Amino acid sequence: MTTANVKTGVWTIENTYLKINAGVWTYSADDTPAPSGPQAGTLWAWGKSSDGALGDSTAIPKSSPVQIPGTQWVEMSTGCKHNIARKSDCTIWTWGNNGYGQTGVGDTSQRSSPIQVPGTSWTCVSAGENSNFALKSDNTLWAWGSNRYGRLGTNSYGYSPKSSPFQIPGTNWVSVSSSAGGVAFADSIVTGKQIGRASCRERV
Repeated sequence: MTTANVKTGVWTIENTYLKINAGVWTYSADDTPAPSGPQAGTLWAWGKSSDGALGDSTAIPKSSPVQIPGTQWVEMSTGCKHNIARKSDCTIWTWGNNGYGQTGVGDTSQRSSPIQVPGTSWTCVSAGENSNFALKSDNTLWAWGSNRYGRLGTNSYGYSPKSSPFQIPGTNWVSVSSSAGGVAFADSIVTGKQIGRASCRERV
């Protein structure tokens, strides 16, 4: 029996999906599925591959799913031409556009396949338009990438991107959510605290 693909929410050609079972696909930006079956923990992508956004080591568009290198993927989030994903061992990986240091590895070179962000014990990830946010198990919050409009929470304003994870002041953070588009105004929210606000053209 063939199961129809499951897609919820608003998605674009550059969004990436988790393959959690043969023939079943879940939109990763809306919920985190519980992987099962022979394909559990694998990550697949298709569509436009600007700046290596598909993560398959090329910048060639794909009209059918291709597997992104690696296994044990449990969570991922898409930005504007870049992606961030977490594995079950609590490591996080990034790929795609890196013009603002979105990959978090200390440089601005594009990455067409996943590269590990320094650090361990990551428990949650969320991609903004040109930035990333992540939580650690000690409830600290980290951010990197574009800092336009102060979206990284670094107490600075303007074009001062961070190419490595920067700890946002405060403790006891429990969740993180950011938006790469689809709404008129987008905020990065962590337990009800606003750490950045932008217009529909300059989203967090």
